[in-house]
Amino acid sequence: MKTKFILLITFLVFQFNYCYSQCAGEERWEEKVLTDSASKDIDFTASTEYTKIQDIREIEHESVGDDDKRKDIEFKTVEIKCKIKKYKFVGGKKGDNDYHVVIFPVGKPEMTMVAEIPDPTCDNVKSSKYKNKYKKARKFIDTHSTMRIGSSQWFGMEDRTYTIYGVLFRDQKHGVQPEQAPNFIEIHPILNIK
Repeated sequence: MKTKFILLITFLVFQFNYCYSQCAGEERWEEKVLTDSASKDIDFTASTEYTKIQDIREIEHESVGDDDKRKDIEFKTVEIKCKIKKYKFVGGKKGDNDYHVVIFPVGKPEMTMVAEIPDPTCDNVKSSKYKNKYKKARKFIDTHSTMRIGSSQWFGMEDRTYTIYGVLFRDQKHGVQPEQAPNFIEIHPILNIK
């Protein structure tokens, strides 16, 4: 009986550690966390073409597959001023442990898009040379968050104007996410927020 109990505990600890350390997503994950070989070619000077959320939302839509390599727009970084509507931690069995941040232009709360911050503690994110930037960005969000929105998983943010800097990413439509830009482009990952 004691041996079975020890085996059960060992199995549960292994499962917890495996799930926690392997917490990152699947579809185009290397592109999302900048561990793909093409990320060395990203232009880290913020684009002068895409300086507002409206500019990003107007980029032509392009379908992407789960295994597609980095696309044209994903070699660009942006720095935009915005409001943060809300954010949530996307964990659980199907979650990737990202901070999912909904942003919008000042004065236009209906014009949303998504920006995300990967979890730097995930095994398949630890190899990213940007993991410390992810840590810092997540700490900033934690510091400026307010209370939970109702009984949902979402949290509010202090009512300020923020500057977000990060890499553009062509995502896919995922279920019902009304906050996504109409072309499914995100800022993923956020590299700095202030």
